[in-house]
Parts: sequence; C-alpha cells; structure tokens
Amino acid sequence: MNLVTCPLPTLHSAAKYVMALTGFLLIVFVLGHMAGNLLIFVSADALNHYAAMLKGNPRCSGPRASGCLSHSFCIFTSASS
Repeated sequence: MNLVTCPLPTLHSAAKYVMALTGFLLIVFVLGHMAGNLLIFVSADALNHYAAMLKGNPRCSGPRASGCLSHSFCIFTSASS
C-alpha cells in the first residue's frame, strides 16, 4: 500500500471517537460518584447504603474497576495531547 493512499483520516477519526468515548465515560464516572456523595445531605443511612452498594458490588470496586478507570484516563490524556 502506498503511503499517500494510506487511510490516515480514518485512523484519526477513530482516535477522536475513542477519545470522545473515554471522556464521556470519565464524566459519567465523576457525575455518578458526585451524586452518591451528595447523599450526605439526604441522610446518613442513604450514604451508608450507597457505600455498602459500592463495596459489595465487585464491578464498582477492586483492581479491575480502578484499572479500567486508569486505562480510560491514560487513553483520554494521551489522545488529547
């Protein structure tokens, strides 16, 4: 394949979509945790229930969740520079 006809705009567009998706996921993550932390103004029981849900759900805690979050952050920061 000739370098002149290489589909670089397609790759560049794909990188933009990946960056947009990871940015969206990070925003959803932050807003979700902000909403959970705002439960402190509702009641202590509501906040304790939210904390127990996060601790008891293996998808919300542990190395897999933090690894996924850090991977998304790395993709987002490297694609935006």
